[in-house]
Amino acid sequence: MRTRAAAAIMVVVFGSFVLTPDVSVKQIGLGLAAAVLVDATVVRLALVPAVGTVTSGVGQAAAGRSAGDPARVR
Repeated sequence: MRTRAAAAIMVVVFGSFVLTPDVSVKQIGLGLAAAVLVDATVVRLALVPAVGTVTSGVGQAAAGRSAGDPARVR
């Protein structure tokens, strides 16, 4: 939830760069706003869960092996 709010704020701020008279700042603002919007929607809503499903818990198994008593870490 927090990442969506942060992404929305970033899109608004970068989108506001389009209101400046300088063309290069407009292009950078529009590009950054589009990139954040794509990241917040396509990547986080579709690709991350799909990769997690395809790998079927490989990362969880690795995390389970490394988890343990923090006092015994060498």
